[in-house]
Formats: sequence, structure tokens, C-alpha cells
Amino acid sequence: MNIRSKSLALILCAGTVLSLAACGGDGDVAGDDWRTTGLVAASGTITHDGQSVDVVVTVDEESAAFYWDRPEQLLYDSVKFPMTVPNARDNFDSISFDDLNGDGETDVTVDFSTADGGETHLVWLWEPETRYVFQPDQSYDTIGGDEDPVAAYVGLWEYQDENLWLRIHEDASWEFVNSADEVLYDGVVLADSSGVELHFDGNGDTLRLDASPDGTLLDNVNGGVLVPTDTIQSSVPFFEQKGLELTAQTDGGSYLLKNGLACYTAGGNDYTLRDCYWSVDIIRDQTSGGQRQLEFNAVCYLPDLPIFNSTFATTVTSGLYDYNTGTWLTDTASYTPTASGGAPDTQTIQWRGSSYDIEFRTTVNWSGTTGDVYDVMTKTYVVTMPEDYHGLVLAVEAQPGTYAELSKRENLDSICPGGNIMDMPTIDPYTSLYFDLG
Repeated sequence: MNIRSKSLALILCAGTVLSLAACGGDGDVAGDDWRTTGLVAASGTITHDGQSVDVVVTVDEESAAFYWDRPEQLLYDSVKFPMTVPNARDNFDSISFDDLNGDGETDVTVDFSTADGGETHLVWLWEPETRYVFQPDQSYDTIGGDEDPVAAYVGLWEYQDENLWLRIHEDASWEFVNSADEVLYDGVVLADSSGVELHFDGNGDTLRLDASPDGTLLDNVNGGVLVPTDTIQSSVPFFEQKGLELTAQTDGGSYLLKNGLACYTAGGNDYTLRDCYWSVDIIRDQTSGGQRQLEFNAVCYLPDLPIFNSTFATTVTSGLYDYNTGTWLTDTASYTPTASGGAPDTQTIQWRGSSYDIEFRTTVNWSGTTGDVYDVMTKTYVVTMPEDYHGLVLAVEAQPGTYAELSKRENLDSICPGGNIMDMPTIDPYTSLYFDLG
């Protein structure tokens, strides 16, 4: 996103051009004293560098213009309002050219009020190089009935497709934050019924966001849209953020998984890791009534096992994850297959303002020695999900280094149900293989 980088401070350097466009067309009466036409709202004296000039003032919804106090209409200076002031001429109260900061130079204060008690108080301080600089921290805008115009915009806004969020507070402060909720920019905000003006702390930059009838805020300068949201969720999928690559393909043969097999005797003795191979074969992928049903086999091939002198066990593990959020679709039957009549596992995924309910069942079958492979495990998944959901991933996981960790892994459904892939105890996500299930 490009933030407009030289806002009111520099816009006001070109005040002559802007104010002529805004105000000059109303009062030029050739050969007459334009001051008698009813355009003049106030008068005063402006002092800079020890020199004083008498001026008369006109106002419109966008600016206040200062003209030489002469019969001919000659612009002396102007200030541009940070937002549109509705019915500015009728609601104009006063203008002050008092020195507000004691530097001997004229500053500007403009006040408006409405019949229902609304008040607008705008302040500019004089800077020799940039002329009148708007002061958002000394200004305010309230509407009648004690309702604060900022209140309509308080909350969290997502700047779509920019991985950026705007948080507006009740005290008229604001900040732009990233997906880690780290503050990137901050400042104060002025608001009215037509939108907000963000004033950036420290550099005088501004960004205007216009209120849209659909409840969004429009950044017309940069072509962006901000939508209200309750949570900060990156527009970049979680797997992509963390560099977790979908390196394995369905129906694409078998893939080596280093240390994917754990072998051990009773009590976890003789705990040993071995490599294995995994493949994913699609059985059925159908869509009907807005739902997609996917059935597939996740097949693990155990090429060889260590030699034990007693009964031993083997463990391989896999799990479903959401690519966009990194959420584990908790599998309560990871080691005890779901009975055919039992309830399926379910998980709700929240992503980009949408909610997706996913349910799945699993069954496991060990085939024994097949050809030159010592054993084959087939885990069959049947997954039902909304047709418009895209982000299902199967992870096949390397086993932990100790039996104690393996025992802990077998209880992850109670330790961290619905956990994030980066926070799953005993699982190193960078040692897993990932299959894209669409």
C-alpha cells in the first residue's frame, strides 16, 4: 500500500491554487467591491515576520480563504479543512488569528457549531517553510446529542490484500498493525459522517478513508478497501508464511519420510527410528448440494524393521491440517480407528471472514508383508467439507526421538485439540511431508 506522503502540510503550501479553486469562483464581481456581495464571513489581522495584514475571510465546505481587505478580490492565504464540513457557511462560528504557541506568528483556529450542539474546532500552526500545518491533536469534531463521530469507526479494520490492519480507539488514536499485531504507524484520527482522516504521528502525513454504504472504508488514493473484522488474520496462508511446502502429490507415487517409523518393545524399550515411504491415493472426490466428499488412502510402506528378541510394536502417524490457518483437524482416532457407527471427528475453520465445518472418519488396516516390504499400513479417510473450502492438507510426520515423547504424541487430542501446527508438542513441522488435498 502507498500512503499519501505529503498531506495537508504540503497541500497548504499550494494553498493559493487550492483555495482559488474552492472559493474564488463565488465572489468575483468585476468593477464592484466584492466584500459587499455577502461572501465575507469574518475579518482579522494576520502577522508574519513582524508585518501585519488586514484580511477578510470566506468559508466553504472544504477550506477557509483569507483575502486582502480591499475592493478587488485578491487571495492572501488559506487553510484546507482535513475533512468536508457540511453547511460550513451556515454553521460557521468564528475564526481566530491568535498566536497559539508564542512564536510571534499568526496561527489559525476555525470553529463551527450546529443547531443540535455539534462542534468542530480546527487548529493550524504557522511553520515558515510549510506555512499553516494542521494540528489534529488540538482539533476535534463532535456531533449533536453528545455522540462522538469517531465512535462509528472504533474497532478493528482489515486492509484487504495488504496484510495490514487499522485499529481505531475511542480516544481518537489509531494504529496500523501487521499480522503479529506489531504497530507500524500510529497517530490521531478526525472523523465525520463521510469517513475518517488519519493523521500520522511525527511526519504530518495523512490518509483519507471514505465511508461506503456497504460498511467498508475506501482508500480512494491507493484503490484499497478496509472491512470491519474481529480478529487479525493474515491474508497470506499460514503454511506459506512459515515456509511449509506441499512437496508431495496425491496419486503421485510414494515419498520417503526420514525417521517416519518408531519401533519399540514393551515399555518403550529398544526404541528405534526407521525411514518409511508414504503415498496418497484418491478413491473418490465428489461434490453435491454444496458439499464435497473426499475419500482417500494414506498408505505407509515399512521396508525393513530392526530385529528384536521379543514382541515389539511400530508407530506411524499422520494428520489433517488447514493450509490457511495451520489448524490441526483433531483426530481422536489417530491410534484407535473410528468405529463404522461412531461419530466423526469435526473441526470448524475460520478464514477470511468465512466459517467452514469439516468432518472426517478414519479406518486403519495393516496388511503385513507384501513383496519385499515388511508391512503396509493403510489409513482411509472420508472427509466432508463445504464445496468452497480450499486448504485441506495431509501431513505424515517424523517420529520423536524418545518413547516418552511418542507417548505424549499419542495424547495430543487431549493436550492441544485444534492446535496450530507450529505449536504441537513432539512434532517438528519441518520434518513432515505434506500432501495437497485441495
